[in-house]
Amino acid sequence: MQFTDLLHAHVRREREEANGHRFKRSGWSLSGTGQCHRKRVLERAEATKTDIRGESLLVFAYGDAVEALARHALTAGLKGTLYWQVPVAMPKWNAAGTLDLLHHDVDGEWDLYDVKSASGKSFDFTVRDGGNANNRMQLAAYGGCLEFGDIRLPQPPEGLLRAPIKIRRGALLVIDKEYGKSVEIPVPLDEELAKVNADYELLNREWQEFQMKGTLPAEIPFQKVGSSQNKHAKAGRAKVGEMAPSGLCSPLYCQYLHHCPVIAKWWSDKTA
Repeated sequence: MQFTDLLHAHVRREREEANGHRFKRSGWSLSGTGQCHRKRVLERAEATKTDIRGESLLVFAYGDAVEALARHALTAGLKGTLYWQVPVAMPKWNAAGTLDLLHHDVDGEWDLYDVKSASGKSFDFTVRDGGNANNRMQLAAYGGCLEFGDIRLPQPPEGLLRAPIKIRRGALLVIDKEYGKSVEIPVPLDEELAKVNADYELLNREWQEFQMKGTLPAEIPFQKVGSSQNKHAKAGRAKVGEMAPSGLCSPLYCQYLHHCPVIAKWWSDKTA
């Protein structure tokens, strides 16, 4: 028995099955809000991509387990109705996606939650920074869809509903997979929504540029890193003060890295 192969095959099947039930879209995915524009354009254009690694699938499976744990805790502890995996869309952005958790309390107020997992130092940085910038924008994007876009609630009243559902409070629920800590981080949705609108305005201009001229958005810029300030440094692939790609620009997380020759070369040199 090759346990690792069996494990990776299992999580791959489960993820493919879960993705098969997701809200179908023809434009942008809301889950990518605030992330690399080059990756998002390539994904929408259905460019060639590498196979997702088994190790990455396990990371996603951990996240799914954390989300399920949070959902069960809120279902047991909150009064009212808790909706999860709610399809939403924003026509003006040409974007759609599925939000994590939407709570309708007994007083008729709505609260929006997004569950995130982190490990060790990553959790500490998340708490320090008030949540990852992309995660804050993503939550605000879901809130914008609920207030100004389209909603498909999974329970009565069923079907596609027009907004508005005005959110009273939005928060990131972050759980540390390594040490078991957890935190609720409030997110100023209106403030973040302004950033989201600007992000999609630029992204849609870049998409038009790509369609007309084949021009891709720029590669993610390099940044100086410390010994434990991002995933690359934590993995021991960068020394203090070295220039490294920012964000999730890694073969573990991006299936389009081969379209970014400068960053792909950086990783190739690191793993040679």
